[in-house]
Amino acid sequence: MDASQRAAEDPRKRSWFERISARGRQSAIEDLPEFFVIGPPRTGTSWLYEMLRGRVILPRTTKETRFFDTHFYRGLDWYQAHYPRKTDGRRIGEVAPTYFASVEALANVSRNLSPPLVSFASSAIPWNGFSPFTG
Repeated sequence: MDASQRAAEDPRKRSWFERISARGRQSAIEDLPEFFVIGPPRTGTSWLYEMLRGRVILPRTTKETRFFDTHFYRGLDWYQAHYPRKTDGRRIGEVAPTYFASVEALANVSRNLSPPLVSFASSAIPWNGFSPFTG
């Protein structure tokens, strides 16, 4: 049973994301990331963050909010406070290397954001011509 069927059956069984979205707060969906950049340590996520900054909307005060793995209990309002209200049509994203190894983070994202809304990009940028994937 998917989320829409569950909500139609019993509105009390909706996820917190579905409940907040249904309150008439159109910005609830618009203010959430459309993409995440994840990757294990030392694979270029900081470099990607610098390249994306100014081109897309990223959290204002920190590179990593760690919302979906550490601060999920704080709720959606806390998370949205990291992003500006006006996006000027730019995509919203987060560079979140800690989500790479966090089963909890991936479960929280998949449970609360619909797949058409969110995409993931895993980073593995070779340094000095060496790539662990090509030898």
